[in-house]
Amino acid sequence: MGIFKSDEEKEEEKLEKLNKKLNQYNLTNLSADDKKEVSAIIVRLMGNSLIELGGGLGEKGEDIAKISCLKALTEQNWLIIKLLSEIKDKLDPR
Repeated sequence: MGIFKSDEEKEEEKLEKLNKKLNQYNLTNLSADDKKEVSAIIVRLMGNSLIELGGGLGEKGEDIAKISCLKALTEQNWLIIKLLSEIKDKLDPR
């Protein structure tokens, strides 16, 4: 394998990360359209994980608390997405 990844390898890695997140939050039963939306959300949130790494590097307690609250809200949103998808499937079975 070379130093640089091909576009196909990058796409496979991106898909693998998406599937890992879908499994982590039990979102594997989402429709294809919903999975695209979740993928877009995950891509936007990827940059925020860099903020979490700095938590132990002299950050103020308030900043750590804010980051923790935002992470909790994000995880709650994953649960809400899952539950809304289940409700939609019960009301409109295909």
